[in-house]
Amino acid sequence: MIASVHKIRTATLLQMVMVCLLWLTFTSSIQAAVSISGVDDPVRNNILAYLQLDDEACDADSLRVRNLFAESETEIREALEVVGYYHVEIEKKFESGENCWQANFSITLGKPVVLRTVSIEIALTSWAAPMLGQTHRRR
Repeated sequence: MIASVHKIRTATLLQMVMVCLLWLTFTSSIQAAVSISGVDDPVRNNILAYLQLDDEACDADSLRVRNLFAESETEIREALEVVGYYHVEIEKKFESGENCWQANFSITLGKPVVLRTVSIEIALTSWAAPMLGQTHRRR
């Protein structure tokens, strides 16, 4: 008898856990989809770091989402320039469904700019030179 009571309590507890998990799934904000094609994963990750649109959920204000979509090409270009791609083609498409929205970006990369030589020159003002010398001597 004790074993059957334990089984009933275990089953009831499992049912309660399942109900809680389902409730959390449906009440949490669903993340919208941003699709990026034409680039490898490290470049895609850099684009997503720059792209504000990727942070918006399905229930975000539609005007805000559309404004961020309009700005997305500039953000993508900035993200690509950082890794050396200055000549790119970006095709973008926005779809707004009944429950959520989706943004698709198809990117064609040009040849990356590669630096052969980097030269850095530091010009010190007359007041900064003594401080730099003191810092160097302390080490």
